[in-house]
Order: sequence, then structure tokens, then C-alpha cells
Amino acid sequence: MLFPKASLFIRVYRESIMITSRATKSSETSKFQNKCMFIWLMVLSVLLIAVLAALIAIGFKLYKTNCTCNNEADKVAVGKRSNNNTAAFVPPVQGILPSYLNWTSLSTSNTNINTASPGTVSQINLSAIGVPQDATEVFVYAVGATGSSYPNDAVGEIEVYSHVSMKQYVHMHSYNSNDWSYNSDNLWVPIGKNRILCGKYVGPAINGNRYARIKVIGYR
Repeated sequence: MLFPKASLFIRVYRESIMITSRATKSSETSKFQNKCMFIWLMVLSVLLIAVLAALIAIGFKLYKTNCTCNNEADKVAVGKRSNNNTAAFVPPVQGILPSYLNWTSLSTSNTNINTASPGTVSQINLSAIGVPQDATEVFVYAVGATGSSYPNDAVGEIEVYSHVSMKQYVHMHSYNSNDWSYNSDNLWVPIGKNRILCGKYVGPAINGNRYARIKVIGYR
């Protein structure tokens, strides 16, 4: 009776050794897989950090380029006042828009333009309305309106300029009806040595219900 029991004990012992061996191999395989997964995650992390760093570098470079373009456009568009108090006006570089954020608003009254007397010049003394000596440009609001005016279908322009600038125009069109027709624009005008802003009406005389005005609303 002892031999069958011994045989059973040996069989159980062998089975336990085989199970332990399988568990050991499984554990070693699992450790190897974990190591591979860890290495793969580290590689992915490094790649992700490299991509983020490259994107940040590109964004910073674009930001610096944009700031440089705006600064250069401002310098070109505004110009600098020379020692003899004249404004050197240089048109903006093509394809680069100057920044209009850095300017000071100004509250002034309207100056009427006489549309019944074409060519009559209305003047604004910029020093008298509070434009400082170091300003190089003024921001001008020009508006023209007609309603029940005559002659019907007359076309003219409000002309705005200083003695150093090109002339700029705002269109006017008369209608002999009760409806009002409006047109307006905001214009940057360089300041001349005499610090005078000029405006006049050019075209056939318009009478009746109408008005044309210019107004300085800011400077830089």
C-alpha cells in the first residue's frame, strides 16, 4: 500500500514543478512585454515632445516676423518729421498693411464744405484744435449727403489734402427726391509745415437739401 501512495506523491510533486515552471516562464514573458511597452512609450513621448517643441519654435518665429512687419509698415507709412518741421510722406510698402491701432482720438467740431460754390477752400488750423507738434498725420472723417437737391443727378467730390499730401476724394451724388443719399470715408492725411488741413468741393454746384463736412477725429 505504500508504493501507490509514493507514486501518487511523486506525480503530484512533478505536476507542481511543471506548474511552477510554466508560471516562471509566463512571468518572464510578462516582464519582457512590460519592458518592451515601457521602451515604446518612452520613444513615443520623446517624439511627441520633439513635435511640440518644433511647433512652438515655428509659432514664435511667425510671431516675431509679424511684429517686425507691423513695425516696418508703421515706419514706412507714417514717415518721420525732419528738423525743418515738414512731414516726409512715404506710401506704404505694397502687400504690407500698417497698424492703425496706435493713434490718439480727438473730439472736434465739423467744418462745412460749400457745395454751392465749387473750388472754395475750407481750412482747419491743426494747432488750434489740439493736434500736438510731434504728430505727423491726422485722421479725417469726410461726409457728403444730398436729399431734394438740385440739379438732379449731379456728380462731385469732396477733396481733402494738406500742402505735402496727395489729394483724397469722397464721392457725392445729388438726387432731386425726398430720400437722402450719404457717402463718407476716414482718411489719413499727412501734416504739412503750415499745419493746415484743406477741404473743398469739386464738381457742378449742388443746392437744396445737402451738406458736405470734414472733421479731424484723431492723430498719430
